[in-house]
Amino acid sequence: MKKYSPVVIFSYNRIDNIKKLLKSLNSNIEFKKSDLYIFQDNYRDSVDKNKVINVINYLKKLRSKKQFNLVIREKNFGLEKNII
Repeated sequence: MKKYSPVVIFSYNRIDNIKKLLKSLNSNIEFKKSDLYIFQDNYRDSVDKNKVINVINYLKKLRSKKQFNLVIREKNFGLEKNII
């Protein structure tokens, strides 16, 4: 089986967006041959806390159904530090 470039997702607090993105990726034949890496940042403040926790819980449940690499940050790194 031919292997494709990995797919990397940086997520934060938008559960609807991450669901739509993963649904779209799953409909792509080549995606099934790619490794998936998701970097989930932790919340910055109490305003984002519940949204971030919902995304984390969703990704943890999803991981049991599909093989992928999930990195959950213990603190908020921000996008720039996550990319580096």
